[in-house]
Amino acid sequence: MQIYSQLRYSDPRAPEGSEHSFGWGYQPVLERRYGLTRLHVYYFKTLEGLEVDKEHMREKLAEFPRDVFVMLNLEGDAWEPCTQAGVDQQVLDARMELLLFAKELRPDLLFAYYYHPPSSSYERCMNFRGWWRERAAAQRELAEAQACIIPEFYFRRAVLDRTGRHPYELTAARAGLWASRCLTDLKELFPNTEIRPILWPTWHSWFKQFPASGGDGFDWTIERQMDSRVPADIWQAVLEPLGMTCDSFIIWGQGHCPWDAESEWFTTTLEWKNHAIAGS
Repeated sequence: MQIYSQLRYSDPRAPEGSEHSFGWGYQPVLERRYGLTRLHVYYFKTLEGLEVDKEHMREKLAEFPRDVFVMLNLEGDAWEPCTQAGVDQQVLDARMELLLFAKELRPDLLFAYYYHPPSSSYERCMNFRGWWRERAAAQRELAEAQACIIPEFYFRRAVLDRTGRHPYELTAARAGLWASRCLTDLKELFPNTEIRPILWPTWHSWFKQFPASGGDGFDWTIERQMDSRVPADIWQAVLEPLGMTCDSFIIWGQGHCPWDAESEWFTTTLEWKNHAIAGS
């Protein structure tokens, strides 16, 4: 099992500017000590409409080492192919053009778009499964042109019922069912494409103010903090179906949490990783 990461690492005892000091991006110690693989990311420089700075692409892609996996990060409303009305073919065509251009510039690299096919949020996969599957299937050509597809599993304390008015607390059971259903659907829709999910180990920043009591009686008047880590049981519940379906996954950021190798979500990941290797 290969785990890609751009986690931040910090050690308060380390000199400022050293590889052990706090900072954005991947730190070498994570690879040496924990066996994680560095995730390389290219952030597009977007222009007006469906245009990007191709000279920026040419310059930045030339800086990547040979034969690595690169996640293409292209965000913004203009670049969202999935809409309530369906799938915007013009956006898909523009994304495909950029993917082919990247391959032309660096044929030695493996490319895949972050967050593609459409958002695999809890609500979409659980409450509107048919809607989500239809839009995912419409993006098959672009998905199959990539090295893999990257569904995101971002955890929110509040998940909504089908009406969108009644929040429920995300439990380990709900998280496991969500991951299992999403991965099963993707495997069926894209049988010849690798699935490489992306996980965020803290409660995600998306948040709405809900009524004082959700459908399960949980008090939502307490605003969630971004530095709150996902509980180990919920994290583990997603890792289990992931391990049965995928050969690798991505750990993406960690909100505003300082690095802590003893945090439950990370020790759970290492235990699970070692168990997966031993059982392979």
